Amino acid sequence: MIKGKDEGVSVKDYFAEKLSPGDEDRALSEVISETLNKGKAEAVTGKKDRPMVKVTESEE
Repeated sequence: MIKGKDEGVSVKDYFAEKLSPGDEDRALSEVISETLNKGKAEAVTGKKDRPMVKVTESEE
């Protein structure tokens, strides 16, 4: 251990690094934001880009 080093700061830095969002978190956040914003735009314009499909239920 290095003398004079403040361990509280290093623990703080460790948690700040561990809790900061990574690339995957940023990508997921971007996809979620785009999806939510697209939904708001559809509500205003009344248009949907989703194709209509027939839903069937199997007899199991």
